[in-house]
Amino acid sequence: MESYLTRLEQLANVHDDYRFRGRPANNRYRKMRSNFLQVLMAVLNESIGHTPSCEYHSRLVGNLDPTDTIISLNYDWLIDHALKTNGANKWNPTVGYGVSVYKRGSRGAGTGYWACQDMNGRPRYPGSSIWLLKLHGSMNWFPVPPDRQPPRLQLRRRWWHQRGGLKAEIVPPEWNKPTRSGVYVPIWRRARRSLQEAKALIVIGYSFPETDLPLHALFTVEQNPSVLKLLVTVNPDQRARERIRSVVRRRLGVQTRVLSFEDFRDFSNFLVRRGQETR
Repeated sequence: MESYLTRLEQLANVHDDYRFRGRPANNRYRKMRSNFLQVLMAVLNESIGHTPSCEYHSRLVGNLDPTDTIISLNYDWLIDHALKTNGANKWNPTVGYGVSVYKRGSRGAGTGYWACQDMNGRPRYPGSSIWLLKLHGSMNWFPVPPDRQPPRLQLRRRWWHQRGGLKAEIVPPEWNKPTRSGVYVPIWRRARRSLQEAKALIVIGYSFPETDLPLHALFTVEQNPSVLKLLVTVNPDQRARERIRSVVRRRLGVQTRVLSFEDFRDFSNFLVRRGQETR
């Protein structure tokens, strides 16, 4: 997907920048990109559903504290829904996304939907919240103009197709990712601060591909990095686990506990055993 979209990106740029006589005015590569993203979001919608339930995500949220941070590179709403249903007293969508969110009026209706509910079905907004920093955007965010200042999110209650194409604030895996503009500036800034302050780092699924230069820089550009107490890698690829350890090697010390799991299920079972041992 990354190579395909990157190629479309460059073809579209060349078409616009070096248009020759007789070439159609419409840039068909832009349309191809738009169609591909619609298919991508439709596949996510069909595979996850409107009210997803994942035992592993629920366990993860149950083991988090309001001072913890989730850095997500996914567009889907699975972790959002796990926080909504299992994050009572530690999840507040008005602040937890790392950027300002509409709270009132028609634009704020979605914010109440993604909050935990009290016994009367009213949204709960605790004073402190887990950070859910979605560096590549999310399908439950309405598009945010890059020049809007200050940037603010409007959350979607319905993120699936209804009429026409689906519009969402997501960053496709292309070469020129807009990580330095608009809504992504405060989110990436908060992510960097959280990584610098972290004492434990758990990497689930992500493998740090060589082409993802923004993420490599985010994890490695640090001044006087603190030593981690715990590093957990959850990935079936041994080379990916080694690559993760290489990226954060400056933060590994003799007292750092390093754990490896091949899949989310194994890590989730570890959380259950740890919980039983601490009772």
